[in-house]
Amino acid sequence: MEHYKNVLKYYFEHFSIFIILTAICSIKYINITNTALVVSLSYIVFFSICEFKFKRNGTSLIHLAKFKKISIQELLLIILSFILFSLVSGFIVNLVVHNFKDYNITSNFINESLSTYLSLICITVFMPISEEILMRGLIFNELKSNLNLSKSLIIQAMIFALSHGSILQIIYTFTGGIVYGLIYLWTDSIIAPIIAHITFNITGTIILSMLFLYIKEHIYVYIFLGTLLMLISMSFLYKFSKCKKTTF
Repeated sequence: MEHYKNVLKYYFEHFSIFIILTAICSIKYINITNTALVVSLSYIVFFSICEFKFKRNGTSLIHLAKFKKISIQELLLIILSFILFSLVSGFIVNLVVHNFKDYNITSNFINESLSTYLSLICITVFMPISEEILMRGLIFNELKSNLNLSKSLIIQAMIFALSHGSILQIIYTFTGGIVYGLIYLWTDSIIAPIIAHITFNITGTIILSMLFLYIKEHIYVYIFLGTLLMLISMSFLYKFSKCKKTTF
């Protein structure tokens, strides 16, 4: 049970910092109401505390999370795969969103992130980096050092999904958590899921809304083609990756 304690400790330490910062930022003379900015600040504080603790134990966050180089082939295939993944996910969300009233919270958060350049950078770059370090670099590594890979992969994806707001977002972020976990395993580098997550967020936040206006008449065709191309791209990524020997 010790590994579960450490996983919960990472998760709730960050959550507690976020709650405290939210309270501080709501004070009249500070008045920071942008959620993406507050979340980003909470990650900075959390990782600073983690790094201090890790240094005392003779290691570092960079070492534990596995900041290693990836090849150009891996980089290009990750970007292509997650442009497609983001588009397909976005198309499906647009088809079913009317059945999920609570998705308005997510929509409002995305719209808020587009209000300033700083919040846009937070949601498309800083938050993906931070989420990957926490979810894959710390939580997933903690799980797979004590459990088999199948269980670890599913549990870390569940934690990642449940940290998002609405039911619909939980569904597609669970899928995302599985895929981010797989490419982390295949490449043995946190850089890979970071690039994937940034690509997904940029595509979904900036590109998707513009593109959807032009393709909605044939959306099912685009979902099929996008999924097919994404699977082909991911299979090539697996082929070129360094750590295919991983067993579940």
